[in-house]
Amino acid sequence: MRLAIALAGCGRVGRMFLKLLQEKSRLLKEQYHLELKVVTAVDIFGAADDPKGLDIDKLVTASTSQVGISGYPGATPGMSGVEAISRTSAQVLVEAGPTNIQTGEPGLAHFRAALARGMHVVTLSKGPLVVAYPEISSLAKKSGVVLKFSGATAAALPTTDIALYALAGCKINRIMGILNGTTNYILTRMTRDAVPYEEALKEAQAKGIAEPDPSLDVEGWDTASKILILANAVMEANLTLKDVDIEGIAGITLERVKAARAEGKVIKLMGEACWEGRGVKVNVRPQTIPLEHTLAGVSDAVKAVHFETDVAGDLTVIGGRSDPKAAAAAALKDVINLSREIGS
Repeated sequence: MRLAIALAGCGRVGRMFLKLLQEKSRLLKEQYHLELKVVTAVDIFGAADDPKGLDIDKLVTASTSQVGISGYPGATPGMSGVEAISRTSAQVLVEAGPTNIQTGEPGLAHFRAALARGMHVVTLSKGPLVVAYPEISSLAKKSGVVLKFSGATAAALPTTDIALYALAGCKINRIMGILNGTTNYILTRMTRDAVPYEEALKEAQAKGIAEPDPSLDVEGWDTASKILILANAVMEANLTLKDVDIEGIAGITLERVKAARAEGKVIKLMGEACWEGRGVKVNVRPQTIPLEHTLAGVSDAVKAVHFETDVAGDLTVIGGRSDPKAAAAAALKDVINLSREIGS
C-alpha cells in the first residue's frame, strides 16, 4: 500500500517523524508492505508541496533554518496550514504542531479541513482532542476516515492501544495514570533522595526533562489533558477540561513526602477517570498510595497507565520513552495501524 502524508508542524517531533520515515523505509516495505511519502509539509512560515514526494533531507534542513519550511526549494512562504491541507493530494494528515489546550488551534482548524476532505488523521497534538473530541470523532465517522492519537496521550506508552484493542469487549471501570514524566521525576527525587521541590524542579529543567516554563506540567494541566482524552475516547465521557478537578504538585513539601514514607506510602501525581453512578468523574491530584500498589514503583520520568475492567481484571502498562523520537514513533505506529484498517 502507498500512502501520501501531509505533515503539519516541523519542529523537533515533526523532524524526528521525517527521519523515522527514512530510517524505517525498508522495514515498512518488507514487513508491512507499506510505502510512505510526504507530499505536503507546513509550519508557521509556509508550506511545501509535491505530489511526487518531498525530499526529506531538504525538508529537515529547511525546517531547522530561520525561515522554516518556506526555505524549501519551491515552497510558498506564508501559506497557512488550512490552505495547504485544502490543496494537498495526501490521504493522511499527521499533526505534529504546537499544542494549545485552551483553543485547540492551530491543530483544530487543520483537523476540520482534513476531515472535510476525507483525509485520515494521525495526531501528536493534544489541543484539538482536549477542546473538541466529540466533534472530531463525529466528523471522522461521518467522513468514513480513521482518527489515531496514541502519541497525544503519553508518547510511546500505549494507552489508547491497550484500551481500545487489547481490552476490546471489556467495560473499563477505572483508568489511573502517571502520565507526566516531569512531575514523576520531581516526586521521585523528593521521595527517594529528600531533594526539596524547587531543587528537584531546577534539576529536571537542567536535564531537559522539564520545560523552562513548567507550569503545564507541575500545575497538572498536561496530565489533565491526557486523562481527559482517555476518558472521552475510552469511556465516552463527553467531558471538557472544565469538568476536571485539577491539583498539581507545587504545594508538595518534603515534610508531606516524608510523612507518607513513614506510613509505607508514596505520593504520585495521578490522573484518574472512573464511573460514578451514570457518569464518569475525572480528576488530577497528588495521591498517597501504598508501596504495594502497582504504580508505586514507577519512578523518575517513567510513565504508566492502569486499567480496571469488569471481566479481564486489572492491567498496568509501564514504560515508553518520553522524548521526540518516542512521540514520532507513536505517530509512525498509528500510520501503520491505520494502513491495516483501511486496507482490510
